[in-house]
Amino acid sequence: MFHRAIDLIFKEGTILELTFQDGKVIQYDMAVLFNKYPQFCALKDRDFFQSGKLMGLGIIWNNDLDIETETIYEEGEVVNE
Repeated sequence: MFHRAIDLIFKEGTILELTFQDGKVIQYDMAVLFNKYPQFCALKDRDFFQSGKLMGLGIIWNNDLDIETETIYEEGEVVNE
């Protein structure tokens, strides 16, 4: 089952906050991916980080950097239900 995000807010540092169709608000710190996927270190640049777009079932920065909203739903921290 896929959980569709309907809103994206860029928080401090590299934290994303997504609101999903089911009403859950979930935060996810992209920094957890830096060691495993060094290309995500590019998100330390605040302007680049904030250039991400919520598209379909993911957040896309460019042709090389994206993350599925399902990852955020499953691994992020629920801040409101």
